[in-house]
Amino acid sequence: RAGRAERLATKNLNDVNIAREIAREEAAAFENINEFLVQDLLVRNEPTFDANDYLTTRQALDLASAGMAERFRERPRIAASLHRTLGRTYHGLKDYDRAERHWRAVWEVELSRKGRESVETYDAMAHVGHLLHHLGRSDEAIDLLTEATNGLRRISGPDKSNTMASLNSLSNVYHDVGRHREAATILQTLIPILKRIYGTSDRRVADAQARLGLTLLHSGRFSEAETVLRDALANRDVTDPDNWLAFDARSMLGESLVGLKRLAAAEPLLHEGYQGMKARENQILNDRSLRLSEAAARVAHLYDAWGKKAIADEWRAKIKPAREQLSR
Repeated sequence: RAGRAERLATKNLNDVNIAREIAREEAAAFENINEFLVQDLLVRNEPTFDANDYLTTRQALDLASAGMAERFRERPRIAASLHRTLGRTYHGLKDYDRAERHWRAVWEVELSRKGRESVETYDAMAHVGHLLHHLGRSDEAIDLLTEATNGLRRISGPDKSNTMASLNSLSNVYHDVGRHREAATILQTLIPILKRIYGTSDRRVADAQARLGLTLLHSGRFSEAETVLRDALANRDVTDPDNWLAFDARSMLGESLVGLKRLAAAEPLLHEGYQGMKARENQILNDRSLRLSEAAARVAHLYDAWGKKAIADEWRAKIKPAREQLSR
């Protein structure tokens, strides 16, 4: 009994020592990060640092990024954390080149720290793949995202957020390069997982349903698209009834009905979709002109299919200004 008590006491002491060491590491990490934020980001923004002018936030980020590798050479965990933050910040600024460099640095650090078969390594690889897609390097993006997705599925499981994010990025690349069948297959796998986690009436589910519907439209699979887009519209009408996305769903559903030659049923959906999007165009943050142009083109296509060329031409006139604005 005494030996057992001694072993238990030894174990408890070891646990305390481990906890103390972890606390010391965390305190040191906090101190390093605090020094980085104060010296590299904040002090450099004071006018006394450069009497000529204040630095913008973007310039401060660039300066901080330049000195970060050397500062945290001996602290890779902190370096990886800061690279992640800067990668996300540059992504938000749409500076995909710099964002890709930071996420590639995370990948290299985690590969060294954790090895190839780790969640951290595959997650960083997926972010690099996503950014390569933004940079127009689609073939490289597909290769990296495929490997990252398979690795994250294997280690984390199919229903973890990083796995689903990697799957979503891969489907977007496939869609944009015209590989619609592969994109649709991924989304058809992803939607049941999202429903199981978040429920059927959820924005994330509606987003995936809308993307699947669009992919099916581009594949000419109109009957399947109608089913998915009806679900997407029902979801939008619960989660975002006054959002432009609900009207975009109406527009896409109308397009599916045109493809099925149900023109009379398509007409009100296409008009409601365009008018609703036009009235809420300030909500459309990305590719506003393109989205409105697509909705107008769907109405023009309806009247072409109906043999009403004069009305179709009126709708085509709405497309031209949007395309001109987009080209600028």
